[in-house]
Amino acid sequence: MESTGPYWQTLFDALQRAGFTVELINGNQSKNVKGKKTDVLDCLWIQKLHSLGLLSGSFLPSESIAPLRTYYSHRQHLIGHCSKYINKMQKAMTLMNIRLDVVLNDIMGLSGRTIIESILAGERNPEVLASLANYSVKKSKEEIAKALKGNWREDLLFELKSSLSLYDTSIQSIVGQRANPSNKGESNLSIKTAKQMNKHTPKFDIETLSTQYYGVNLMQVPHVGRNTVLCLLTQIGDDIYKFPTSKHFCSWLRLAPNNKITGGKIMSSRTPKGKNKLSLVIWYNSLKE
Repeated sequence: MESTGPYWQTLFDALQRAGFTVELINGNQSKNVKGKKTDVLDCLWIQKLHSLGLLSGSFLPSESIAPLRTYYSHRQHLIGHCSKYINKMQKAMTLMNIRLDVVLNDIMGLSGRTIIESILAGERNPEVLASLANYSVKKSKEEIAKALKGNWREDLLFELKSSLSLYDTSIQSIVGQRANPSNKGESNLSIKTAKQMNKHTPKFDIETLSTQYYGVNLMQVPHVGRNTVLCLLTQIGDDIYKFPTSKHFCSWLRLAPNNKITGGKIMSSRTPKGKNKLSLVIWYNSLKE
């Protein structure tokens, strides 16, 4: 089967459930069909190439990893839209005359989150809420308390709670259920890393979890942070052992040169077109380190 956007997935799953052995083929392996290109000729050409053993199947995640990809993609989508949820929370509080944004630089920082969670838990006393601010906040407790005197409308509190819930979407329980340390040997976490964390960093112990998966502490690798490890766990998990060599893995990441050789001479060595989420995360985090 040749991959064409998302359309192949439904039929692919149906054929697999019916007991067929299905291979997903990269379109580059079958694009040189003779004559006028039609769907019928495409099918005949792919069938002929496959019967001659000239096609190789693409890597596909196992059934246990595929759902994690969906959760990870949804989480990244939400993180990309975090500013919208922050704006909605800020608007809801402004309509309640709660000006937390005036006294705090980031309402999703340590102090802001603590105060918002206390409000949603039922606390309404401005002095009590102001006392929850971290000592590093420049504004005084009195100034913070003045900014927290508002009207507590139920509809706006509901909007605030819903926005915070969406902001906090996490895949901790899903990833944690997939860990199977007994298959990878004993984990050794005697050396804990102290890499920087941010508000989008997973709140669970990703370092221990990755060690349970792979038997090594990936956090000790330079330029590898918690978000990189989370991407690795959700995009490939322990399916990484399906790759025969590290060269095959680099090729799947689209980091290996796509050498085009004619007469023993390399005409081009550009990397293949396309995006791989894991390689993009590795590249992005390497720039930040």
